[in-house]
Amino acid sequence: MSACEGILMVTGKVRYRFDGVDVDVSNVRLSVNGEVRALEPKSFRLLQFLIENRGRAVSKEEILTAVWPDSFVTDNALTRAVTQIRKALGDDPKEPRYIETVPTIGYRFLAECDLNPVSAPAAPGAVQPTGKWRWTAVALAVLALLAAGWVTTSRRAPQVPLTLTFSNTSQFSSGDGLEVNATFSPDGNLLAYSSDRSGSFEIYVRSLETGARELQLTSDGNQNMFPTFSPDGRSIAYSSAKQKGIFRLPALGGPIRRLTEMGARPVWSPNGQTIVFESHQKPSLATTDYYWPADTSLWTVSADGGTPRQITSPNNPPGGQTFPSWSSDGNEVRFVNYVGRQPSLWTYHLPDGKLQKRFERPRGSTLGSATFSSDSARMYYVSSQLNGNIGILMLRLNRSTLVPEGEPEPVFQPSLGVPRDLSLAPDGRRIAYSATVAQSKLLVLGMKGDRPDGSAPVSVAHETSYRYSQGKWSPDSRSIVYTRWPKGRMASSWLDKLDGTPPVPIGPGTYPQFFPQFFPDGRSVLMIFAKSPTDKEFAVVSLADGLVHARSVSGGIDQPHLSPDGAEVVFHDGSEPVMHLKKINLKTGQLTQMTSGSTPSGYGHFSRDSKWLSVQVEKPESTGLAVMPSAGGELKVVWNEPGSWFGGGWSPDSDKILVAGWQGDGWALYWVSRTTRKLQKLTDNLPLRMFLRYPEWSPDGKRLLYEFNETKGNVFLGDLQ
Repeated sequence: MSACEGILMVTGKVRYRFDGVDVDVSNVRLSVNGEVRALEPKSFRLLQFLIENRGRAVSKEEILTAVWPDSFVTDNALTRAVTQIRKALGDDPKEPRYIETVPTIGYRFLAECDLNPVSAPAAPGAVQPTGKWRWTAVALAVLALLAAGWVTTSRRAPQVPLTLTFSNTSQFSSGDGLEVNATFSPDGNLLAYSSDRSGSFEIYVRSLETGARELQLTSDGNQNMFPTFSPDGRSIAYSSAKQKGIFRLPALGGPIRRLTEMGARPVWSPNGQTIVFESHQKPSLATTDYYWPADTSLWTVSADGGTPRQITSPNNPPGGQTFPSWSSDGNEVRFVNYVGRQPSLWTYHLPDGKLQKRFERPRGSTLGSATFSSDSARMYYVSSQLNGNIGILMLRLNRSTLVPEGEPEPVFQPSLGVPRDLSLAPDGRRIAYSATVAQSKLLVLGMKGDRPDGSAPVSVAHETSYRYSQGKWSPDSRSIVYTRWPKGRMASSWLDKLDGTPPVPIGPGTYPQFFPQFFPDGRSVLMIFAKSPTDKEFAVVSLADGLVHARSVSGGIDQPHLSPDGAEVVFHDGSEPVMHLKKINLKTGQLTQMTSGSTPSGYGHFSRDSKWLSVQVEKPESTGLAVMPSAGGELKVVWNEPGSWFGGGWSPDSDKILVAGWQGDGWALYWVSRTTRKLQKLTDNLPLRMFLRYPEWSPDGKRLLYEFNETKGNVFLGDLQ
């Protein structure tokens, strides 16, 4: 078997070498013994993808999703590309040295490859990291994982380098945790950002000059985030997740003034007299929460403080408003609006209060951190797709109407890791962003009655590229099913018997699969097939033979939960402007509307005796928990304190509802009683860069299963051509 030497240069160039073959990823060039061999772009991308996943059989579906993510192509296109690669490499398909055909599955790249960083001069302006992560100047998420000890034990998650399309990149910050929200000063010489290196998020500022000293502007432990410079560069506004509100202080440090008692993500108007901000901070810093639909509204306040003025609401326009910014003349506030999973760009005209939709993007995509050039001719944003592809895109706009002129153009598409928090330099030639990597686990916590038994949680699954999530217990409490959601690939459903044997995929890999859960007999699994963001269906998969029986449902399907008797599924419709709970009988197909009205409600869970439903009730700045009879009836609130309370599974006695809760000081697990409304805390609060989701009580009552996720990253700079 041939040896493959991977070379990763700190200038951002990635190359693979084996047997005289040089695969220059950065320049999209293949050479063999010094001779350049022609490859079409898709064929080159396929070769790169196979190398990155070397040593394992990669399915045709996985390849088509990764290499042709936005196109419908047949297997013929894949076969043609493989043939072209083999010809360029001089590889014989009958006696392959590099690309092996795996019958009925796909292909396997045979050459072994170790990725090794090669020393080279740092890019101009780069700051050599000193923390335990020691990221290189190209946002090396993989090396960050290795340095931090985040090495996955899963053979299905190979470590791969980032591929950057910026002309130059450099690492700006080097903290050990999460550093986000970077923003340029008006002269482009300073960056302000938020870091939790001290244990809580604080505001820092530093010059872009090499070796410049960093200034810590806050140190009050109030989880301070979203710094933004005033137009004259003399002040910084920011928001606090713990103390709540918008604050202002001198750009180089000094007295802090509180402007409001609510709000997040402040942005100064061009004349420096007004600040626009969101009504509240979202309860998680994870990418999956950060760029998906918000339930916030927009407000303005004088830069000197005073009474805030609301300019949008959940009903005007319908949806949730986020990522505000200003037009260059200060007459309009631009913002992203989400209705369900449908993102659109809107403007609010301050002189007359007129709201106008400018354009919308396909359902299921995002307009994260929308950032405009000074002439409004370009908009940069982070796009997150259903298949996990996340990158920075640029959209050319008509300067007067903000209507797109052409399709989005990729700027930065990493193979691993996630960009976030875009800030465009005043001259438009540089972008500041954070490069982040998430570690996701499914944890099992032992229980003694209704309290933890004192043992440490046990990890049953690990993922370093995106998420392990949506875990559910088998009826006998011996196995689990869950969704594995690796970045850049389709989500898939897996079965783990928790007996030391490797997990196995369930269901075909034709479409992304979500929310697997056992039927009462334990021999089949219900899940969602997502044919597209707008076309989803229930599927019943036999664990014995893999046979699939599908049932289409009109409208959207999100967060389904199967009744313990296997007769019904409750879910909410994510395609509607107001989220509401529905129920379907799997035998008769009868669809029942369970909740209605102007207040969003969803995320239903059946109690163990199938008599009750727990329901999340969404309100501005809070998420409450209610119960209702599963046959239909009145919603009764059981917990409605400030914060976010995400309901999960029930206790075996059908009285206690598991909750992942956040009150501004970190996520923790709780249960709340349906009858007494008592809230019991089960775990300690986590740092804000971590979160918990989808808690489930085992049917025998002895264990809890839940998702744990931690995000880490640093601030980087990318030069634009």
